[in-house]
Amino acid sequence: MVQRVGEDSLRPADVRLVAATNRNIREQVARGAFREDLFYRLFVIPVDMPPLRAREGDVLQIARHFLKQYAHEDGKSFTGFDPEAQEALLRYCWPGNVRELQNVVRKIVVLSHGDVVTYDMLPEELKLSQPAQLSAPSARVASADVTDAGTQPLEDIIDGAIDSAIARCGGSIPKAASQLRVSPSTIYRRLQSRVSK
Repeated sequence: MVQRVGEDSLRPADVRLVAATNRNIREQVARGAFREDLFYRLFVIPVDMPPLRAREGDVLQIARHFLKQYAHEDGKSFTGFDPEAQEALLRYCWPGNVRELQNVVRKIVVLSHGDVVTYDMLPEELKLSQPAQLSAPSARVASADVTDAGTQPLEDIIDGAIDSAIARCGGSIPKAASQLRVSPSTIYRRLQSRVSK
């Protein structure tokens, strides 16, 4: 039931509420940054939607959908992506998720012509995107500063395990994450923190 401002009577309402956030809402509640009573009102059927970078198989499917839609709208003849363009789409980490992918495809359709999207048509940020530089775990161990004879710093052990898993999985971070039993976003954050150091 709802009561409009200025009215005395109640009106029946049949609604479904969907709330979304990109934050860990349980942590927010624990820190007092989100009302606990509101959390329990909203948290009925949770749906976890991983970021696009963690859904490797969806990238090309979503990109093809947008390509078909925008090519039709603009009267273009695009039907797909060449193998090199597909590889670049899969390699990129998509910090802006699906919205960024949508914008990239829109830009390609507006600015380019052809039957197939080629690597050269991609924006520079996708062309410059390279798989994380992997160093052999043995090299990492050899170069690490040891705190004690035969002891390696924990940070280097973690980095070595991540590098080794990514190498075993042919550069696929989602697959490596599955092997390590962590979220792909955990690996992406770790790799990004290395770059920023």
